[in-house]
Amino acid sequence: MAIEKDIKNGSYYSAIFLAITLPSICGALESDDGKDTEEKYINWYKKYVRNLLLTGADCYKLRCSLLHQATVVHAGSSLVRVIFTFPVPSGNTFHNNIINGALNLDIPLFCNELVSAARGWGSQMENEHNINYIKNVPGVMRLYSKGVPPYFSGHPVLS
Repeated sequence: MAIEKDIKNGSYYSAIFLAITLPSICGALESDDGKDTEEKYINWYKKYVRNLLLTGADCYKLRCSLLHQATVVHAGSSLVRVIFTFPVPSGNTFHNNIINGALNLDIPLFCNELVSAARGWGSQMENEHNINYIKNVPGVMRLYSKGVPPYFSGHPVLS
């Protein structure tokens, strides 16, 4: 998954931005209309994300503030801010702590928690043969190694 490659390569901004969209994508894929909403995001998050002090509602607000304003502060959040910490050579990890109203999250641990939740969810959807998932997943952007005729042919595209 691209998020794991980003973490490995130290592309932490990218990893965070991608990871925080996973509940949106998963919530939409299992819904009747295939669309994302705040309610679907929060419900998916509550059901599948287990090991974070960040609530589904606060994660949704963080997603909105990150993706739309590139900020970690949202007026409607119960948190003062979110502080993402980098891995350090000493091996000390600062994660899942609330300090004076601010939530501290270790970047790899936060991202991996969301990736793990999405993978577990995906397996569950396939094992249960979830009808909405089956209906919506063909529309997901993917790699077409030989193009998408009649638009592009002969080289890889994402569509």
